[in-house]
Amino acid sequence: MDTSRRHFLSRSPWVLCTAGMAGGLGDNALAATPARSAMELRLMAFLETVDQEDLALNPQAAVLRGDLRQAGEFGDLISEAYDHGAERLLRSQLARFALIDRSALADDERVAGDVWAYQARFALRQYDEGHLKISRQIPIDHLVGQHLAFAQFSSGSAGAPYKTLKDYADGLSRIDGFVIYLQ
Repeated sequence: MDTSRRHFLSRSPWVLCTAGMAGGLGDNALAATPARSAMELRLMAFLETVDQEDLALNPQAAVLRGDLRQAGEFGDLISEAYDHGAERLLRSQLARFALIDRSALADDERVAGDVWAYQARFALRQYDEGHLKISRQIPIDHLVGQHLAFAQFSSGSAGAPYKTLKDYADGLSRIDGFVIYLQ
């Protein structure tokens, strides 16, 4: 199954939520930010942790954001082990989120948490209702899919950088993962 059908698993916009919670735009915004409560700091730490966990599952999403720690990895994205791991991670994240007291959050933090929780629950519905099992049986789509996105991602003009020898080595390594994906 291609990553275009798994877009719901990538919740990287939560970094944007935490950035907004941290004070918004510019240096002066941080100076004007009032002190955060312990629960607000806990939510911010939670969202950052969730984001890192999600990037570990999807190395290409990390590269698109300039995080090259896993740049040589294509990512699993297709195996049952990946599906089970992603589902377990979502359930674990929602259980940890439930420990955050919404009433102790300011309005903007509450909204950030609520939006994250909504999207996480929506993603879990894909598992609970069997959408992922069905989509595994659908052949490659000629208009959308990893087989098209990877070529663009690896083109050198979008996504993966090709500025150093390591960038090229990472690119070759990702191609090996792409071949496995196609089999």
